[in-house]
Amino acid sequence: NKPKIVTEILKQINGNYSEFCYKHDLCRILQGSIKYGDQNQRSEIIKNLMPYLYDLITKKYSIYLQ
Repeated sequence: NKPKIVTEILKQINGNYSEFCYKHDLCRILQGSIKYGDQNQRSEIIKNLMPYLYDLITKKYSIYLQ
């Protein structure tokens, strides 16, 4: 059931990962999606977050997506 919910979340994100990864409340959605999604969904999320990885690690945003 949870991967179905993650599928719906990914549809809502619609490729706009930058908006989701830099805000505390929206980051929690990504965290849950990584935790409860299947392997393909996790891979997709992580692949799409890679362009923002440096900022997520080195700036204040790193506390949001842990």
